[in-house]
Amino acid sequence: MNTSFDEFRSRLRELPQAASRINELRAIAQETVRVTALTGTPEWDHFLAYLEARIKANELAIEAELRKLASPVLVDPQAIILAKLALAAMEASTQTLREVIMLPKWLKDQGEKAWRVLDGLEKKQA
Repeated sequence: MNTSFDEFRSRLRELPQAASRINELRAIAQETVRVTALTGTPEWDHFLAYLEARIKANELAIEAELRKLASPVLVDPQAIILAKLALAAMEASTQTLREVIMLPKWLKDQGEKAWRVLDGLEKKQA
């Protein structure tokens, strides 16, 4: 079966994209090994303990800001805005810290997916 010139050109365009995708997937998959090596160390456990302590401190500060906002004595509009801004900042900080804690799990999951996709792509190319 003969291929047309247009089909040939479209396949040529797909090859660099496939190679780029394979390199990207390989990098993600290799990161899984590094994450696995990191997460079992005492240093990582110490880092997690610090993050969890910071989350608890943020949660206490959030509760204090919520109590302040619920107080009937707080009537100054500027003080209310400042309390709301502080509350938003603390909630964002807490969410970010939770995401940092979950990062190794996310990297492992993505790495496993990358290995599966990479195997399929390499089998197609072979």
